[in-house]
Amino acid sequence: MDTCARSGRRDKLSSLNNKFKDLMAELERISDNKLISEVHALNKRERKLKLTVIFHLREIDRRELYLPLGYHSLFEFCRRHLGYTRSSAYRRIRAARCLGDFPEIADMLLSGELNLSTVSLISGILTKENRDDILGRVSGKSYREAEIAVSVYKPIETGTRDKIKPVSVLEKRSTPDVGSDPGVNNYSKSFNVETDSGEKSAEITPDVETDPAGTAETDTRADNAEVKQKFKLEFMVNPEFLKKVEEIRSELSRKYP
Repeated sequence: MDTCARSGRRDKLSSLNNKFKDLMAELERISDNKLISEVHALNKRERKLKLTVIFHLREIDRRELYLPLGYHSLFEFCRRHLGYTRSSAYRRIRAARCLGDFPEIADMLLSGELNLSTVSLISGILTKENRDDILGRVSGKSYREAEIAVSVYKPIETGTRDKIKPVSVLEKRSTPDVGSDPGVNNYSKSFNVETDSGEKSAEITPDVETDPAGTAETDTRADNAEVKQKFKLEFMVNPEFLKKVEEIRSELSRKYP
């Protein structure tokens, strides 16, 4: 039985691969103008399909249809049943719930004025009173530009302290570490250091990402990864300084891609 099932999956995969091989061969033969025209049409269809999925998720959320299927949240349904990554599930859920209060967002998503990342960014601050201003600020903007545009709605105290935080990160090894124990719990040690006060606090925390639906999953440490110490810096700068940093990054990216 298992052998037959595996054989059936291999046949389907082989058939799928052949279809894409035919597509690749076909695309190599068409003209430049037709190729650009087709990808433009596909992009419009992709936005429409993505929006259709979001409306489906909104209705599934309204009916709580994930509960009879054994999932305690829409986020878990998207992760485990639909196979989305955490970030993809999070963006779609935020967009689906935002559309319920602000249906005009659907047209902006369809036209490409907004994308899911931008909708996810503004969903927590959008109100009936400020929607015209916020939507005007983020329309047609990249995520970085939209963050800057709506920062006025998420002010922080000017006395925020600069922080230097040593953290442990996982990086891929060039060669496997023979004898390592992949079953060891994935814990990382971090220290928070306040540069202006000299206060220090240390804590041992599991490497867990909290999802927007209130669930959490522990990431398993990869067998071919090792722990290295790095430093996370947090400090405030003015727009002029940030502009200079971006210019430097742009120049360096050409030399060190």
